[in-house]
Amino acid sequence: MNATQAASGLYSFKAWYAGLLAPVRRRLVAARVSPAVITTTGIAFGAAAGAAIALLRPGIIAGLVVGRLARGPARLRESRRRRGP
Repeated sequence: MNATQAASGLYSFKAWYAGLLAPVRRRLVAARVSPAVITTTGIAFGAAAGAAIALLRPGIIAGLVVGRLARGPARLRESRRRRGP
């Protein structure tokens, strides 16, 4: 496989992934969330996951912390909503 074939293989997922994100995108637009907020939130959660990987000892707790951070802020809000205030 050459570089051109590999690149076109990766881009073949673009339409599928865009479709997967369409409902999220519609909700964010309806809520008038700025793209800068999405970017900043992604950077913050990525940095927190990186810090957890760097600072926590390998094991189940580190895996749970990183897994929770990987789910992102929307999922955190949903889980809080299910648990109650």
